[in-house]
Amino acid sequence: MVRTKAGSDDIVVFAGSGLGSKNIAEDITKILELRLSKLHTHLFPDREIRVRIPVKDVEGKHVLYVQSTAPKRENIWKAPQSQSLVELFLTLDAFKEKGAKTVDVVVPYLTGARQHKEFKKGESVSTRTIAKILRNLGIFRLFTVDVHSHRRPGFFFLGRTRNFGGVKGYNITAAKALASYIKDNLETRSPVVVIPDKGHVPIADEIREIIVPDEIVFMKKKRLGGENVRFKLLGELDLKGKDVVIFDDMISTGRTLVGASRLARKRGATTVLVAVTHTLYVKRAREQLLGSGVDRIVATDTIPKEDSVVPIAPIIAESLKKILF
Repeated sequence: MVRTKAGSDDIVVFAGSGLGSKNIAEDITKILELRLSKLHTHLFPDREIRVRIPVKDVEGKHVLYVQSTAPKRENIWKAPQSQSLVELFLTLDAFKEKGAKTVDVVVPYLTGARQHKEFKKGESVSTRTIAKILRNLGIFRLFTVDVHSHRRPGFFFLGRTRNFGGVKGYNITAAKALASYIKDNLETRSPVVVIPDKGHVPIADEIREIIVPDEIVFMKKKRLGGENVRFKLLGELDLKGKDVVIFDDMISTGRTLVGASRLARKRGATTVLVAVTHTLYVKRAREQLLGSGVDRIVATDTIPKEDSVVPIAPIIAESLKKILF
């Protein structure tokens, strides 16, 4: 029977080569006073990946593996998410084959999480496929951060369908940390919080007592295509002379937040701040956001960028401590 709790001496932490993974893993080990062991990854000229693990550090141990699947460069085709995802699968298989007692995985940014259902007939469901592979590779728990396919923090099943139970997951939210940074470092007085999607109601629940907003407003979003989004505020709202903070889980092309920012400015907002967990910044998204009236972007370092001012490791470590020990 697999143990659900472990002593700190039983746990060995490993970091993959995914963007930001090493720094996050190192910080987690310092906070939780765990031991960090080293993986060896090699990328051949044709982009094939080889992984080598230290067998003596794996046998009979509780392994905690940190691997992000974010793209490593601005041009995602040069280092796509799929490369880090394959590395994740290869490493987990090696852990299993070399006798790890238990394997928990921390994926700060999980690729494929937006493809959590069949939007059009015949489409693949990425979260289901990833969950099947992870389950077959014998992982015990998956820890994610503001994963797009599951908006509420806490326990969930990744890839759950009628005939497939999925992988036991824990979604960790950065909403409170983002709100605390804004409260402590930026001059916002009783701001109006705008959330561009009613699916993000859990964000409102997390930040309500930290920022103490004048009002929390949800927008109605209609997606007209891959990059074309139409918005409207739910109700008539006068934002004249007010600070606005827009919360979301990620910035990819930025179309969602550009639309929200322009609408806030149109309604008279004096200052517009954006708070997000993941900054992919595809197709000059940052420049377009700043050009749409956004004064400041506050983000975590799940995907290290110029706006990554909120470290994610302490948030992950806090959740791991509650569940692992």
